[in-house]
Amino acid sequence: LNNENDLYYEIGIGKYNPTQVIKTILNEKEDEKKILEKTLKYQSPIMDATGEIIIDGMSDLKVSFGGCCMPVKGDDIVGYISKGNGITIHRKNCHNIVDQDERIINASWNENINKKYVTNVLIYADKKDNLLLDIISKTSAMNIGVKSVNTISNVDYNVYDLNILVDDKQMLDRYISIIKQIPSVNDCVRGNK
Repeated sequence: LNNENDLYYEIGIGKYNPTQVIKTILNEKEDEKKILEKTLKYQSPIMDATGEIIIDGMSDLKVSFGGCCMPVKGDDIVGYISKGNGITIHRKNCHNIVDQDERIINASWNENINKKYVTNVLIYADKKDNLLLDIISKTSAMNIGVKSVNTISNVDYNVYDLNILVDDKQMLDRYISIIKQIPSVNDCVRGNK
């Protein structure tokens, strides 16, 4: 490695185990077979990846998702190496990381993983009885779960703030398009919580 920061980066992304680094520093060398096994472990093909996020070619790293931008599979994402909290996944256009350069690392979705992701939508609608019921019915019909609903009432209109569970960005885009077609709904946009 070129410098101390490179070492911290490699430890942060999980390429090197801190214990392994300490042993190396203290000259307690492992036998060549163990070193070879560890090296081969990190050179495994992406198609065998088991984690939902692939960071710099490695998939078994512990990551968390930014609550600020709520990324879902299919979004353009990056990893942010946080101080003390590992790697946090954000959408590339997230306002919290847009000016960051030093702690950003490449991240991508593992296409072999299927799970639901929580994201946020804001639905702007006229005040109308049972409109929220219509929205929830459409949501359920699309096999999209509703995690929470918050109604923000204004004088002329309501804003329904929904946290929903979707498979990927394609499903989210389709959902937004269908919700926009409901009479009395003026707009439906992805939130930036």
